[in-house]
Amino acid sequence: GLTVNKSSGEVILTNNSVTVDNTLTFTSGNINGRTNGYPVIISSGGSVSRTSGHVDGEMRRYIPTGDPAAIVYYIGSAEDYTPARIDVNGAGGTADFVGVIATGSVHANITSSTLDTAKNVQRYWDINPYGSFDLGTRDYDLQLTFLNPDDIRGGANTSLFVMEQYYSASWTQFAASAPTSTTTT
Repeated sequence: GLTVNKSSGEVILTNNSVTVDNTLTFTSGNINGRTNGYPVIISSGGSVSRTSGHVDGEMRRYIPTGDPAAIVYYIGSAEDYTPARIDVNGAGGTADFVGVIATGSVHANITSSTLDTAKNVQRYWDINPYGSFDLGTRDYDLQLTFLNPDDIRGGANTSLFVMEQYYSASWTQFAASAPTSTTTT
């Protein structure tokens, strides 16, 4: 396992990604993989325990076939903890890794979306499959956590939030179910 217990500063990945086969424990402090582009990878037998801290950069987690329990990505940007949760539902699919990274700014192509560019969340998440990962006939629920009021622009009403996916230079809108003051699902 790996334990991060750093009262100030952060652990910066300078030469390689880190793969955790047992438990990644966040006691205090962050792992910065963003600066040099290295992910933190939680293997199929790995888990995460968190008191305080997160990955500033991409976390990759193994998603098995079938209907696993919801998988939390302990991520954020700098000191902002803004995790994502993916809950895959159904049977089948192909197991492999899915990576998520949170960025604390507005998406570069937001003006081509149907989102109100003055009233939105000033944060976005990139979600990427790796290897042979495939949902197959499964679907998923995605919960994203943002900071309120820090990420909320223009006094936006969080109960009216929707999600939009940017893929292949176009946007697709999804209705949010049960948005809260700090999450959208």
